[in-house]
Amino acid sequence: MKTYREKQLRRNIACVAQLEKEVQAEIQEKMNILEKAREAGLVSASEYSTKKSNLYQAYSRTSVFKFQEFVIKKLTS
Repeated sequence: MKTYREKQLRRNIACVAQLEKEVQAEIQEKMNILEKAREAGLVSASEYSTKKSNLYQAYSRTSVFKFQEFVIKKLTS
């Protein structure tokens, strides 16, 4: 299960890397906050991992849906 989650995270990070610079900056700000929370001991290692995965998954889904909408618009026009 751990290997699957790691592969999914890498896939989501790759997907997010293709987003606009503004979105990438927003994600980086959130990751910086999460990193500071981990360093301060506010979140455990497993919580950090889960929150990081959830963050990237949320943004990667957005890009997938936008791509699907783009393809559907092109096919219907």
